[in-house]
Amino acid sequence: MRTSLIRALRSDCAAAIEKYWRTTLRRGLSKKEAADVMATLTLPQTYSMLTTDMGWSPDRYQKWLANALPQLLLRPELLCD
Repeated sequence: MRTSLIRALRSDCAAAIEKYWRTTLRRGLSKKEAADVMATLTLPQTYSMLTTDMGWSPDRYQKWLANALPQLLLRPELLCD
């Protein structure tokens, strides 16, 4: 079951990358790698670890994710300072 959930998450992330960011990915970063990064950061386990084990608020996690994804996935010249 865990494998199928991760596979579904990766598939959803790949679809989002293809739809919204496929032409703006960092040079050298494949769509597959970008989907893997996105899936890792959005895994329920990542959320749980940060919010439960490390004391982050859900709002802090959301803000971090909103900042981290573009920083990791998009070409630097497209990022706002």
